[in-house]
Amino acid sequence: MESYFSKFHENIFQSIYEWSENQAIKKQKESNDENFNMNDAIKTEMQEFLPYIQFKKMKLTFLMDYVVRRGFLFTYNKLAEILTNANSYVRVKITNSNGQTIFGDLQRDNCATEFIKTLMNRVSVNADSSYIYWNRVSTVPSTPSPLKKKDGVKWYLIYFNNGFIGVKYTGDINSNYYLLAEMHSETDFQFTQKCKIEIE
Repeated sequence: MESYFSKFHENIFQSIYEWSENQAIKKQKESNDENFNMNDAIKTEMQEFLPYIQFKKMKLTFLMDYVVRRGFLFTYNKLAEILTNANSYVRVKITNSNGQTIFGDLQRDNCATEFIKTLMNRVSVNADSSYIYWNRVSTVPSTPSPLKKKDGVKWYLIYFNNGFIGVKYTGDINSNYYLLAEMHSETDFQFTQKCKIEIE
């Protein structure tokens, strides 16, 4: 439920909601209670999952069109908090010359966000099959990265020591690199000579 599913937060919430709704319908059919409250039953089914849903990574349009319409799941304060923190991440997408993509979520206020926007019309320099980078220098933050390596993450968007930004396989990353975002793919992905980076 964490950022491995970063591209699918909306789908995860929608799937869990629909599953909970089906569970509630089954309970309603089995119940003899004339005062059966469908909203309460759905909310009960979802309570276990709600703390794990990363609403801050969902698009504001989805929150307004889908989540707010199911506002009975939340207190007013919680719903206000969800909407206040909406859109705090941007999606970084890297496409290789074969059309394969990897993506990750980067905090909107991260210094790398604006830097990546300056790279959107540039192609990468591929020096090795285990990483790609764009050879424009940025300032690497002096504080340690709050992001830590996790099992199951294959690639990371990083700052190299020299200020280049790029993507590297997890196994080749050491403590000298500044981690920016976990990167994931829906299909196979390989580094090619020319890769494009963009903010969605």
